[in-house]
Amino acid sequence: EDAGASSGSPLSAIFSGDLSPASLLMNSLGGGGAAGGGGGGKKKSPNGLAGSVLKSVSKKLEDDATQETICNYLHSTSVEQLGQWSGMAGLELGEGQISRLVNICHSITPRTIKRTVRTTKGAVYVIQMFRKIGRILKKYRTLIF
Repeated sequence: EDAGASSGSPLSAIFSGDLSPASLLMNSLGGGGAAGGGGGGKKKSPNGLAGSVLKSVSKKLEDDATQETICNYLHSTSVEQLGQWSGMAGLELGEGQISRLVNICHSITPRTIKRTVRTTKGAVYVIQMFRKIGRILKKYRTLIF
C-alpha cells in the first residue's frame, strides 16, 4: 500500500517511464521487498534468491492492474519494434516470424495471463510433490522394497 502512496497507484511507480524487462523486474523486486513486512526467515524458499524472485513475479502477475498493464503494453507492440528488439538480441527473424509474434502479443488478454499463471502454479506444485515423494522413497527404499 505504501509503495504507490506518492502517485496514487501501487503500479504507477513500477510502470512509469522505462518499460524494459530489466527495469520492470528491478522495480517490482524493490517495491515488493519493502512492502513484505520483514518476514525474512519465516518462509523457507527452496531455491533461495531464484525462488524469491519467482514468487515475487508470480504475485505481481496475479494482480489485475498488472495484467491490464501487460496487455496494454503487448497490444502496442509493432512489427518494427519487435524487429529492432530481435536485432538487438542477435536474432535474425524473418518478417513472417515477426508478424506472427506481433499477432501473439496482440492476442494476449488478462484472462490468458490468469490461466497461464494458474496452470504454471499447478505444474510447479505437482513437480514439488513428485520431488518430495522421490526423496521419501529414496530415504525409505530399504523398508519399502
